[in-house]
Amino acid sequence: CAAMASVGYQGVPGAYSEAAAMEVFGNANVELVPKGFNSFEDVFLALKAGDIDFAVLPFENTLGGSIHVNYDLLLRFHGSVHILGEHSFRVRHSLLALPGVKREEVLKAMSHPQALAQTEGYLRAANLTPVVAYDTAGSAKQIVEQQMRDTAAVASIHAAKVHGLQVLDSGIEDDANNFTRFLILGKSPVSPPFGVPAKTSVMFVPKSHEAGSLFKA
Repeated sequence: CAAMASVGYQGVPGAYSEAAAMEVFGNANVELVPKGFNSFEDVFLALKAGDIDFAVLPFENTLGGSIHVNYDLLLRFHGSVHILGEHSFRVRHSLLALPGVKREEVLKAMSHPQALAQTEGYLRAANLTPVVAYDTAGSAKQIVEQQMRDTAAVASIHAAKVHGLQVLDSGIEDDANNFTRFLILGKSPVSPPFGVPAKTSVMFVPKSHEAGSLFKA
C-alpha cells in the first residue's frame, strides 16, 4: 500500500503546480492528497503549521525567469521550511472550451498574463482576443461556472480533465523550451544518502544596502 502525503500548492485544482506535484509524488509511489492555497505565503504558513506534509512551489521558468516572491519567502521562513528536492516540469499550454463548443465560436482566450504572453503568436494567428485572469486553472473554472461559450482558457490538459472541458488545441505555446523548476519543501530537513549528488542553496545578505556591495563581497 502506497504511503499518503498531503501536498500544498498555489492555485485551484487543475493548476500546473498541482500537475507538477502529481508527477513528483507519483514517481515516488506516494498517494497524493493535494491542497490548493490562494497565495504562495499561505502555502508556507500551512507547511510551517504542520497542516500539510510537503509543498511544491515554482521558483524559476525558462521563459519568465525567477519567481522572486518565493525566494523572499524562503528567507522569511528560514529554519521552519527546508528544501528537499527539485523537479523540472515541462509546461504545455492547451486551448480549452466548454463541451460542444466549436472552434469558430470562440472569440477570446482567458488566462494568467504569463500564459497569454507565452502563447501570444498562436492567439494572434487564431484571431483570439486575450483576456487577463488570475491564473490558468482559475480561468478554466470560471468558464465552466459562467458557461462562457465565446471564451476558451489557456491552461493544461490536466485542467481540462479536472473541470470537464474539451481540448480544442494543444501544444499552443510559442516556444517549446518552456520548463518550470519546482522545489519540494518540507518542515524537516532530510540528508541525502552518501554518494548521491545534491545541490546546496546558499544565501548572501549584504551588511549594508549600497551600490556595489555584492561585487565587493
